[in-house]
Amino acid sequence: MNSIKIGIIGCGKQAPKHISGLKSVAEAEVQLVVADIDQNLADSLSAQFDVETVSVDSIFQMADLTAIDICTPVSTHFDLAMRALNSGKHVFCEKPLVTDIDQARSLESVRKSNSLVCMVGYIYRYAPILANFKRLIHNKEFMDVFGEPIIANFRIGGRGSHQLWKHLAATGGGAINEMLVHMLDLALWYFGDAVKVSLLSCQQLRSERVIAGVTHSVDAEDSVIIQMEMPSGMIVNIQADMLTPSFTQFVEVQGENGTFCGSIQQSFNSYLFLNEAVCDYDQGLNELDAQPSNLFEAQMGGFVNNILDHNAGGSPSIEDSIKLLEVVDQINNRRYEY
Repeated sequence: MNSIKIGIIGCGKQAPKHISGLKSVAEAEVQLVVADIDQNLADSLSAQFDVETVSVDSIFQMADLTAIDICTPVSTHFDLAMRALNSGKHVFCEKPLVTDIDQARSLESVRKSNSLVCMVGYIYRYAPILANFKRLIHNKEFMDVFGEPIIANFRIGGRGSHQLWKHLAATGGGAINEMLVHMLDLALWYFGDAVKVSLLSCQQLRSERVIAGVTHSVDAEDSVIIQMEMPSGMIVNIQADMLTPSFTQFVEVQGENGTFCGSIQQSFNSYLFLNEAVCDYDQGLNELDAQPSNLFEAQMGGFVNNILDHNAGGSPSIEDSIKLLEVVDQINNRRYEY
């Protein structure tokens, strides 16, 4: 069996999910080390998962390390990812990769020069019900029946208040970087590049957040709605917020002769409606089962397999993030109106 060693930088909320995902990889024996500027966090994670701790600076010098997994605030992503790529390490980075498109292009240049994998954590691509619809819309037989997509609605909402930096503009927080980008990545993955981007609403509705029992003043937007026009004339609406007490997520696509509604939530009514039967789907209503699946196992398994298969780039890639940042830049250029 293949054996690879991966270093995780950042021992907060996401790291345990990544570690569990990496430990589940069937195709390789994955050895792990962890690092954090807060040694207490690193020690706690080390004890929980029985992994070695190292310093952040030393992790880049480890000759036996194959890859680095970045689970830190977005404001640190560029420096850490660049150091990792320059040291010849493959990279997995939590989303968003960066908030500056020129930084993303710099990372892609170094990654490409070194023929390395660099994947970004847009995890909804790994949800079976959402990935299956991606396959269907690239199936000519299915699309001949479903028809040209006319309008799509993407929705994601969470309560926020997990970490202070996620609610501060200076540290890359806010509903755009934390929530919207997930559904934006999915929309671009499904339908390609947008030809027009409109910012319909961008607001901060809660100026204070209680985090770990302490009340903080915050300044990042917590609600955003955008609209994109795609090359075909199709309209894509995306609504995201950090105000929803109970997490919610769904995708709705209306075709000329069919409807897809899908969510990772089993409580959501996921279905495919078709005017005619096609591809093992009946005419009329087809209920879809959003079966429970560990998205982090699928995501981190995909990262390891891309390394083993020498699949330089990986997916979601830096190039995918560049296309996403082109849309985010258009959104931010219009924010002065709000």
